[in-house]
Amino acid sequence: MASSDLQGELTEAERDLKELKESLRETQPVGPLVGKCRTLDQVIMECIFCFLFLFHKVSKQTYTQDQKAEHTLRVVLRGVSQV
Repeated sequence: MASSDLQGELTEAERDLKELKESLRETQPVGPLVGKCRTLDQVIMECIFCFLFLFHKVSKQTYTQDQKAEHTLRVVLRGVSQV
């Protein structure tokens, strides 16, 4: 058990993680994945994974590389802005 748990307080990183989980809870596809993360590093990796997954889905369409990246970012930002 972490010392912060024994004192009933959260560390800054734990507070940041909790806030991030709450803010992304309803955002698909990243919300449910972030909800399972135990560290901020895991959150970063899950977000990268989701970006690459969406980029791969877009890659099957006939876009240039720049258009694929732009479209994928729009999809991600649209999901985040709905939080």
